[in-house]
Amino acid sequence: TITHAGTLSESRIPEVLINSILEVRKSRNIQIKLNLIGITCNAFLDLLKRNHLMDDTTISDYLPHRESLIQLKSSSVLLLINDRGLHDRGHIPGKIFDYLGIERPIFGIGPPGGASDEILKNADCGRVIDYNDTEGAVRYLNELIDDWEKNISRFSFKSENYEKRILTKKLSDVFNTLKK
Repeated sequence: TITHAGTLSESRIPEVLINSILEVRKSRNIQIKLNLIGITCNAFLDLLKRNHLMDDTTISDYLPHRESLIQLKSSSVLLLINDRGLHDRGHIPGKIFDYLGIERPIFGIGPPGGASDEILKNADCGRVIDYNDTEGAVRYLNELIDDWEKNISRFSFKSENYEKRILTKKLSDVFNTLKK
């Protein structure tokens, strides 16, 4: 199961993921389920319907944060999508910090080399695939399925540097150096 928590607006439609799911299903004859928690735009729902993926998709309009975290923890892969736009390289979705704590592989969609990609690399917990890189998305999805079938992970989940306590200390140190 691949789970996304949060709003899926028109600027976040994960077409590259849908295309890769369709490719992988054809080549491996495997069922891949989607779990969408939060508001999902009609354009994405239409994409799922056109590609006959609604039967493999669970949609929850809203869940309390604690319940959302429970569903994320029970997922195989977490979906992180950066908005397309001028600031997508520097934008860090807030949900990335929840995702890091869950310790599940993250399938990121956005600009490689952007802020989210750097965090996923540094924390060794996932990869960011470019919005239009279907070939890269298929390759990564196949790797995640291989890991799942073998009950292993290619990631070490080193997220401790992104805990609130550590980040607050770093920010405090910056302010202290400015005061001097």
